[in-house]
Amino acid sequence: MPTLTPVAHAAKSEESTPNRPAARAVIAGGIGSFVEWFDYSIYALFAGYFATQFFPSDSKAAALLATFGIFAVGFLARPVGAWFFGRVSDRYGRRFTLVISVILISASSLIIGLCPTAATIGLWAGVILLLARLLQGLAMGGEHASAPCYLVEQAPSHRRALFASAYSSMSIAGSLAGAALGLLLTSMLSSAQMTEFGWRIPFVLGALLGMGGLIVRRIAHEAELPSEVAVNPLRTIWTQHRQSFLRVIPIAGAMSLAYWTLLGAFPEMAIAQGVSSSEAFAANTVGLLVMMMLLPLFAMASDRFGRRTVLGGGLLAQAVVVVPALFILEHNPSSVIFIQIAVAIPAAAIEGALYATLVEKFPARLRGVGMGLSMALGVALLGGTSPLVQTAMTNAGIPLWGFGLYVLTVLLLAGVLALRMPETAHMPLRIA
Repeated sequence: MPTLTPVAHAAKSEESTPNRPAARAVIAGGIGSFVEWFDYSIYALFAGYFATQFFPSDSKAAALLATFGIFAVGFLARPVGAWFFGRVSDRYGRRFTLVISVILISASSLIIGLCPTAATIGLWAGVILLLARLLQGLAMGGEHASAPCYLVEQAPSHRRALFASAYSSMSIAGSLAGAALGLLLTSMLSSAQMTEFGWRIPFVLGALLGMGGLIVRRIAHEAELPSEVAVNPLRTIWTQHRQSFLRVIPIAGAMSLAYWTLLGAFPEMAIAQGVSSSEAFAANTVGLLVMMMLLPLFAMASDRFGRRTVLGGGLLAQAVVVVPALFILEHNPSSVIFIQIAVAIPAAAIEGALYATLVEKFPARLRGVGMGLSMALGVALLGGTSPLVQTAMTNAGIPLWGFGLYVLTVLLLAGVLALRMPETAHMPLRIA
């Protein structure tokens, strides 16, 4: 048995927890996700404009590759943040971690938005960008370790996926805001103006949004903590919850890989195929809007019919769609809006069930570390590297649908794992 140490909070079952104002819990849990995905989306969407500002090169492809390399580094910092902030969350409370994470996310966004270019400070521009992304990755690891746990722990037992879907809905809203801002800026500013200063505007706005999130989280209700926490949570997870931990990694990674390939970085791929910037951003906006509208419906379906059906079905459906979507983009790029709608539907099914599923896999005393770290590892290994892998494959002459085969393989594996996992939708949330 692992050694445990008491903390000041007493555990309560979800049945005995009094009702909290649902809107306050949903906003507090989801606002950081909005800022997080707004920041990540604008980085991916505007990379083509600021890549050469930080990495001057005769080859724009080489500069873009370096920029997406730093993008991947931010994801690789997530597991460290998930481990550290997950322990803090399990010991001192979800709200404390949520406040710290949104402050760090905002600070890193402001640093990127105000950072001088290589023309002014040389190589230090790239170094500062790297450090800002590392800080952002650490903070977002903490966000993943706390926010979904907070939402599920505040939810009625028959609405856990619906409450948790607020995290996904707010992330989509953040991505949607990034795409809409991209459409607005590219419509108002020339390509030269976007490269010179326009790309900075979204990062400064992201910092301001984060400060608004800080105000909301400071007055949020604290979730109840277990009466005991594990002294060595990693050892406890590995010895007692290894199967759940290892199953979550590819499922979370597949979600992230598919999202970034088919929605997050889609405008950049479409533009590379000759689609205008405004048309690419408009199609992306429509796809994200469709996904956000469908997501709570799939979440309610998950609460009623189970996690395996909705999550596994969504992963397998996305596997069917991914290669045709990228093939059509490459050969008929004028169909971008239909492609975005087609990939948004299974994406909504995946995320509608995902976060409740992951939180339910771990007991409260290990939930922040277990859920956060396994999620962060999957996202880092598969989602965070996807723009880098796709750009490298394109530079090597491999067609987009070839990259789609890689995504297809990951989605099939994750879909089978999801269908084979134990069902947790109608079981009490694990307290001890």
